[in-house]
Amino acid sequence: MAEAIDTQPSEGIATFQQAHELRADWADAASLAWDGSRYYLMIVEENTEYYAASTSKDRSAAGAVAMLEDWITETGHVPRTLRLDGAKEFAVSEMRDFCRKHNITLQLVSAYNHSLQCRVEGAIRVTKSHTRVALKQSGCPLRFWGRATEDLINKRNTLWAHKEANGTLTTAFERMQPVGVSDN
Repeated sequence: MAEAIDTQPSEGIATFQQAHELRADWADAASLAWDGSRYYLMIVEENTEYYAASTSKDRSAAGAVAMLEDWITETGHVPRTLRLDGAKEFAVSEMRDFCRKHNITLQLVSAYNHSLQCRVEGAIRVTKSHTRVALKQSGCPLRFWGRATEDLINKRNTLWAHKEANGTLTTAFERMQPVGVSDN
């Protein structure tokens, strides 16, 4: 039985009583990366707008599952829902098994319909444009897009303020305490 969570925030600290809701989709890279990567999986946490991305040489379901497993391990947070488009790389048994294993509600929306995945599609657009500008201004070759994307996301998550958290997107994300979930 799950312990009740104290819903009263500590003085000066915002506590979010919401479950993590992830949106994810594959994005094409600016060019072939130095390590052979052509794509990246963009992950957006719905409630805090916390971004994460991981590069890949292909858009396979196994690669997406491995990246989502890494996200859970790295952040220590298991999402309640995962929204993906119904494209062939997501609408497979590996993804369903992953969600079942972690008790995640899988929401598949129409394949390649960008309006139903607007949060993650917007994040992809922003990261692509900012990454291209950073590479152009620095004079670095396009093959470093993976590192530039990672740098952009780290800066965005740690420097941008979150209006409800008295802190950054990272602190807002770390303070989230899903309702009905024990810390044990």
